Amino acid sequence: QSGNSGKFLKTDGSSLSFDNAGSWTKIASGTGPSSSVSAIDLDNIFSATYKFYKIFLIWHQDDYIRYRWLKAADGSTEQGSGYDWVQVTTAENSDESVSRHGGNGESQGMITYWNSNDGGAGLTELTIQDPFGTSAYSVMQGITTSNESGQFRVQTTSNAYTGTDSYRGIKIYGHSGDSISSTNFFYLVLGATI
Repeated sequence: QSGNSGKFLKTDGSSLSFDNAGSWTKIASGTGPSSSVSAIDLDNIFSATYKFYKIFLIWHQDDYIRYRWLKAADGSTEQGSGYDWVQVTTAENSDESVSRHGGNGESQGMITYWNSNDGGAGLTELTIQDPFGTSAYSVMQGITTSNESGQFRVQTTSNAYTGTDSYRGIKIYGHSGDSISSTNFFYLVLGATI
């Protein structure tokens, strides 16, 4: 049983073995640091073990979120320019119906394009395709729910880094450098195989 905490015992009809329970496996979770920072590394969360990842983020801050990949060879090295993204949003209690924004060849990717209120809703679910692999672009799609100034929004964002490097983590930034701390930032990372 040693080393198999959280796994279940399965049989093929003749032998027993341990396996992960369910499709998604928890890889990491936590909060921002106790002292505020303007960016946070979620390092060593990607590997060859999984092809699909989900990252859930909660950030109660009036800022929007950008990111850079952390290279597998050295997690302190951020992937520079080459991020393409497109974002669509719609809002309730607003004259705005649907708006589209995007960027090409930028120095950071986009996770959310619109702010939330300080202390307001800011829930994001990211789905990422094989960031550790090198056979295809590293792509990410995200859905964010947020509120700002009496408006309630849903945002859908897609990202691609136009290169085939291997990444072991992600660096998350507040676009305007707003605080990331243990009281306003929470994350959960899951992985799944085919």
